[in-house]
This record gives sequence, C-alpha cells and structure tokens, in this order.
Amino acid sequence: MATVSLTMTEKQKSHILAGLHPSVVVDICGRALSFWSFQLSLEITYEQESAAAQVEKTRAVEAHAAAEVASTSARLRLVEDKLAAAQHAVDAERQSRAMAEDMLDDCRRRMQSLKAAYDQLCQRRVLPEADVDFANSEFIGAASWAARDR
Repeated sequence: MATVSLTMTEKQKSHILAGLHPSVVVDICGRALSFWSFQLSLEITYEQESAAAQVEKTRAVEAHAAAEVASTSARLRLVEDKLAAAQHAVDAERQSRAMAEDMLDDCRRRMQSLKAAYDQLCQRRVLPEADVDFANSEFIGAASWAARDR
C-alpha cells in the first residue's frame, strides 16, 4: 500500500517556484493573491449575511416578546378589572349584610321589648284569655289555661 501526501513542505514549494521565470512567479503570486482576496470577500459576505439573519431573528423575537407582553398586560388588566368588580360586589354584600344585621338587631330589641311588655301584662292578668309561652314558643288559649290550671 502506498501513502501519498498532498501537503508540500516549504522547501518543496520553493523548489517548484525556483526554476520558473520571474514573470510566471509574479503571475502565480498575483493569482494566489486574487484567489485569497476572493475567499476573504466570500467570508466577509457570509459573515455579513449571517449577522443580518441574526439581526432579523432578533427583531422577530423582540416583536414576538412585545406582542406577548402586550397580550399579557391586557389579560392582567382584565383580571384586575374583574377583581375590582368582585371586590366592589363583596363590599356591597358586606354593607347589605351589615344593614340586615342592624335590622335584625333592631327587630330583636323590639321583640324583647314587646316580650317584656307582654310578660308584664300577663303578670297583671290583663290578658287572661290568651297567652303566649315564649319559652316553649306555643300559643296557649283560654281553653288551655283551664286544662293547665287543673
């Protein structure tokens, strides 16, 4: 098996160019420089296009992020509005409940007052034909009094 190396040493390169006419060497060098500058311009063009593509991707990501932020902000405002409405409803319900409790307390006070007045009347026997036993919460009529007194 034979191994062939295509890379030449600096000595081999200089030997090849050494026997050529100077105009040929200048022509070879000129072509080599032209090829090198062409490769360099291709590299620069590739890097510029790659950078432009990255800038475009960055802009697209920024636009998407801005749209997401706007959408999230809108949803947040909607949730905040719903929360404020719910808080307002809770406050109104609390106020209504407080009013109902005040009315209930007032009714209880009036009931206690009426109960006390009724108890006083019953004690005086002003109303012997009808009585309400509040402890048992049942109505006791005149016929029941007779049965009860026996």
